[in-house]
Amino acid sequence: MKIEIDDEVIDNLVVSSLSESIGHIETNIKALKKLKKLEPFQKEELADYIIDLEAIKRTRYYFGGEKYWPKKND
Repeated sequence: MKIEIDDEVIDNLVVSSLSESIGHIETNIKALKKLKKLEPFQKEELADYIIDLEAIKRTRYYFGGEKYWPKKND
């Protein structure tokens, strides 16, 4: 059995997955920022999350188009 899926459907699946990842990363960033004092490993995690978030948002833009471009306040 072979199922054919067009490029638009594939792009939408990728965008959906990336959007979910963005939500999880944003939740993790908020949780770390709420802590009064971060341990060294938490500071590193926070920095990594911020970098990852920007990269994933740009990837989502690539697959999803202009409506997914990160806003200036993101």
